[in-house]
Amino acid sequence: MDGESPANTLIQVGGLQPTIAFREDNGLGLVYCSASNSFSKVTAGQLGILRQLAKAQEDVWLTSTALELWKNAGWITPSRKPRPYAEKPARTGEQPFRPLHALIVATTKCNASCEFCSAQPYLLAYPHKEFCSAAQARLLAERLHTLGVLQCHIGGGEPTLTPYLGILLKSLVDFAVFPAVVSNGTVWTVDQYLAHAHEGVHWAFSYHSEIPSEHDALMNLRGAHKKVSTILECLSRYGLRPQANVVVGNHNRTRLESIIGSLSNLGVRDIILSQFLQFNRGHSHSLNVSFLGEQDKLWERWGRKGLNVSRGYRFRFLYEDKPTLVHELFSDFKGGCTGGLFESLVFPDGSVYPCDYLWEQEFCVGNLFDAGGIQTITTSSVFRMLHNLSPGKQCLDCRYLDICKGGCPGVRYMLEGRLAYPNPECPLLEAGD
Repeated sequence: MDGESPANTLIQVGGLQPTIAFREDNGLGLVYCSASNSFSKVTAGQLGILRQLAKAQEDVWLTSTALELWKNAGWITPSRKPRPYAEKPARTGEQPFRPLHALIVATTKCNASCEFCSAQPYLLAYPHKEFCSAAQARLLAERLHTLGVLQCHIGGGEPTLTPYLGILLKSLVDFAVFPAVVSNGTVWTVDQYLAHAHEGVHWAFSYHSEIPSEHDALMNLRGAHKKVSTILECLSRYGLRPQANVVVGNHNRTRLESIIGSLSNLGVRDIILSQFLQFNRGHSHSLNVSFLGEQDKLWERWGRKGLNVSRGYRFRFLYEDKPTLVHELFSDFKGGCTGGLFESLVFPDGSVYPCDYLWEQEFCVGNLFDAGGIQTITTSSVFRMLHNLSPGKQCLDCRYLDICKGGCPGVRYMLEGRLAYPNPECPLLEAGD
């Protein structure tokens, strides 16, 4: 191999990390890496290598350049061990709807009553959708694998109130459906979190304000700020790298620097700022949707200090010179509803919905526990209807029509009770453009 550049040197590699899940899509590969909490798209050749590594086959080779990239991405390990659940069933023309991600409602019970709770409508509508046994939790994890889900968020209600959360977490990791738990941090102790710190599990905590009294009032839960601050600080010290979720509204928009600073002082390095609608029909959203999109200097400043501050907002293509994640992953996605491609909402009884905006019974796409349930979900007429909705007439002359297609139809349904485009949050509509 004299004279060969290092980039062309072939090196034998071992196996696949236990925190990788992938599947085929339109001949390419979609990958989720729990270590970096990120999705990627790979070539057909790279997909073939992932399959070999998942089967622990010998004689798998990468160039030295690719080897370094895959090591840095956390995809490969020296140990040659089979990962039988790493690869999920592929989305096909016959079964076009296999969501990459699921939001699992672990329980409809909650010890708080947050002012910004987006789940409140379905928590009230489905008070009895709870896990009944450890076997049910394990079966849900297995069926999500069969559906093709790579990653999930576990919410509620307050997920730590279900006695089956530990079993659910372990089962999801075993089936390579890697979970992130979204909690208010007031129920479990630090020891309980550490006891369930399985490789591949992420933790996220609601943090509404750096002012204890305001945080407690927004949650209607006395002492909540002190408890979640203790949890965030301790888990950060133990290296679990918890994420803080901050809902931004008119109550705290002028204090984002102070809120981020208080989280930094607790050792938190991953913060997501998001804005939600007031999920009651007839109420306007609490903050102009363009606000987070206009805060570039804020993110850059904290990024230089070692914090990963990200923005969870719709219409990001108006402010960032890049496509959305769903556009990057799915070449056939033309905007509009992401239900069935990326998003899904799953209850403990196995019922599946397009997202946490469209949770009413008419939008149920099937049940994971039913005989033939996977087939029903992956060919759902509800998903097909949502993807075939026409943009509103206000959108037809918009320069972003090919990217957006009217945005999220579920937002208008939640606000007005009708399924239609455009999303009423659209900044261009607000500006009259």
